Amino acid sequence: MSGSWSARGGQTQSAYVRGGVINDGIYGHSNPSGSSTGSAVAVSAGFAPLSIGADFNGSLTNPAIRAALYSIRTTPGIVSEHGGFPFSKNRDSVGPMAKSVEDLVGLLDVVVDVTHPGVPERGYGTGVLRGWKDISFGTLDPKHWRLSEEVQKPQHGALDQIESNLLSEQIRETLAAYKKISTLAKRVVGPVDLISASTLDESMNDVLSTIKNDFSTLFKAYTNGLDTPKVKTLAELIEFNEEHCEIELPAFSPRQDKLIQSLEDANSLTEAEYDRLDVKATASAADDATDKMLREHHVDVIIGPADSRLPDVLAVARYPSVTLPLGYLDWNGRPFGLLFIGSKYQEGLLLDVARLWEATFPPRKTPDLDCGGEASSAVL
Repeated sequence: MSGSWSARGGQTQSAYVRGGVINDGIYGHSNPSGSSTGSAVAVSAGFAPLSIGADFNGSLTNPAIRAALYSIRTTPGIVSEHGGFPFSKNRDSVGPMAKSVEDLVGLLDVVVDVTHPGVPERGYGTGVLRGWKDISFGTLDPKHWRLSEEVQKPQHGALDQIESNLLSEQIRETLAAYKKISTLAKRVVGPVDLISASTLDESMNDVLSTIKNDFSTLFKAYTNGLDTPKVKTLAELIEFNEEHCEIELPAFSPRQDKLIQSLEDANSLTEAEYDRLDVKATASAADDATDKMLREHHVDVIIGPADSRLPDVLAVARYPSVTLPLGYLDWNGRPFGLLFIGSKYQEGLLLDVARLWEATFPPRKTPDLDCGGEASSAVL
């Protein structure tokens, strides 16, 4: 998540959205699960009809799914990032969030670069729409593709409730969705393998090496576009955080080691080293994983739980996905859903899947914001 590299130490954890209040429910402090959470909550609560968010590995998709919204992580490059805060040189994605697929398509057609060769000439709201029988799906095992305890670790005493509801409920409803799609689609294959955890770890480390190489330069370029920035360089940001540590480095997130590391590693890679890491990482999740699975199983789209490491796969592969709401936890009402993944520039296909999903599965719930000052069990 791009938010995980903020000045606040960068500890990524999951949180729950309850009645207009960001409330983790089981953690010692709240974390909204992505830097685009404000955009997601604003749409779901009715403060804005539409919004956009930025994504490296989940900063758009995770907040959207926790607010029961539709969103699309676009192939990097087809939507301009001008004016946005950069996290990486070539892996950031900008995409819309909305309560309906029609609104999602409409906003995407507004923000997308229609001159890009990967974008349909007339946008995504035109042309012949695919039906269920035109699309084949490969499914990922929700028992394997879920967040580890390191990321979503409950407080002592909540484990039984988490195990019985948070994990099992999502797995049960995910498998039920797979089964329903299998009765509608051209074919459904699965569960299938995608990429091993060790390969994904290695590839993500390679990507992070290139990001640390670039981040200081990207940060300076961003602040140069601001009128009166308080800090202009990464070194000044680190110093500012230290001078205001009571606010910027609180007890629950006291470190800025990733920022310091990025300053130390700035421009440390040769061009050849950089290209080797970049190409190797991308191939591991694109050519050798996503595309290989699509090709070998003769499917068009991959389905998996949104609460998983699939956003890491997308970040490494530089591939698109659409986020679709599925259900709500009985335990605390927190939404969960699925990611549908396609190959490069397959946004049109993914949006067709989203249209079919919206017409087939139950509608998203309207939030109850009249909670009388208490955290409501309703979700945004």
